[in-house]
Amino acid sequence: MLHLIASSRGGGAAHVRDLAIGLDSDCYLVEVIMPEDAGNVQAADLTAHGVQHHAVDMAAGPSLGAVRQIRGLIDGVDILHLHGARAALYGRLALLSLPRRLRPSVVFTVHGFAAPTMDGGGEPLS
Repeated sequence: MLHLIASSRGGGAAHVRDLAIGLDSDCYLVEVIMPEDAGNVQAADLTAHGVQHHAVDMAAGPSLGAVRQIRGLIDGVDILHLHGARAALYGRLALLSLPRRLRPSVVFTVHGFAAPTMDGGGEPLS
């Protein structure tokens, strides 16, 4: 299983870390693609638990180099879990170069979506 997230910052990165290290290593080979962008989740947080980390920079705007790197890492993966919109874009672009029969199953999780439910005074929005 390969998790792809476009930033090491915030709750999404913490979620990926917790998910990756929480899966039973006797049942799953788990790897994470995540940039090293000085966020709250570091490569060492993953590797200390036996989770392989691949640093791919996805923050500087569209990058064919990042797509190529991801493409090389998804070859042979059974499950690709995309976390957030930017990771979904990069992951889907990387998948396009694989024949359909060789593409992994894909899971997409939305991160960073906030739906306001209260106005500034604590009253529910109508």
